[in-house]
Amino acid sequence: MKKMNNKGFTLLEMMGVLILLAIILLVAIPSITKTMKKDQVNQLAKYEETLCDAAEAYITGEGINVTELKVSVLVSKGYVADNLSNPKTKKNATKDTLNIGHAANGKITCSLKD
Repeated sequence: MKKMNNKGFTLLEMMGVLILLAIILLVAIPSITKTMKKDQVNQLAKYEETLCDAAEAYITGEGINVTELKVSVLVSKGYVADNLSNPKTKKNATKDTLNIGHAANGKITCSLKD
């Protein structure tokens, strides 16, 4: 008679491993999702800051007073690289428009137009 090979896992051991993996995933997925959303918000803030800095330099340098500015103008004048893309829409930045504000103290404010 041949001896039985008892080197495999039992069904109970396999279930234990699967339950353990499920618990790890339940803990990890919300954390990863939160980190990804936070990173997207940070990327969008940096993108807007870059465009606003370029808009301020353009407005100050040209001595103009505008309330709306297309990013394509900043690209054509060399204030922003033409390969810049919006992290939210994943489209080229030239499609975006900035709302420009002028504070009483002479400070220029801006934000992305939705």
